[in-house]
Amino acid sequence: IAQINIGILLSVCASTLFFTGFFLSPYCTNNFGLKNCFRITGLLSIGLFLIVPLPSILPLETLIGQITMWICLIICLFLKYCISSLMFLSSVIMINNSVYSSNLGGANGLGQSFGALARSIGPLTGGIVWSFSLQIPIVYHQCLTFLFIAFFALFASLYVSFLPDTIEYSKDDLLKQQLMKNISIQNDSIQNDSIQNDSIQNDSI
Repeated sequence: IAQINIGILLSVCASTLFFTGFFLSPYCTNNFGLKNCFRITGLLSIGLFLIVPLPSILPLETLIGQITMWICLIICLFLKYCISSLMFLSSVIMINNSVYSSNLGGANGLGQSFGALARSIGPLTGGIVWSFSLQIPIVYHQCLTFLFIAFFALFASLYVSFLPDTIEYSKDDLLKQQLMKNISIQNDSIQNDSIQNDSIQNDSI
């Protein structure tokens, strides 16, 4: 692939991340919630992973085939980076919401460690699956690797459904709300006791 083509693809990726980070992510997380964003984008990624290898079967000998391949490739890259950015942002915020602010450093460090482990295992496992798929004498054997990735996307989408709804909010904010609720209950109780005492005194008079 020519260097100019690599530059075009990288420009598409960078512009997509800019659009997603500044416009799409805040809108989706505020209107749909973190769990729904992660779940929906995970399910969408399954369909995307099944579509990504299809441009490889286009006839590139003709101009129409090349133009179609480029259109499909740019659309797939745009959707891929939109989905991955939303999933990553949702997961990071949910990790931060799972602990109190005093434990944020440890939680983020643990999350980054597991992320680094996954990024080291992923290429190794994907390479093994890709090499195995090349030895299968069937049509569209290149789709096997993407089916493998889609399986993990499905697992992550289903797993997030079992997380508690409190993961949508910061633990510190929930604690403050609970404290305010307790204070309000105590004030109401004190006020009711005061009213009852006044009523008893009036009756005695």
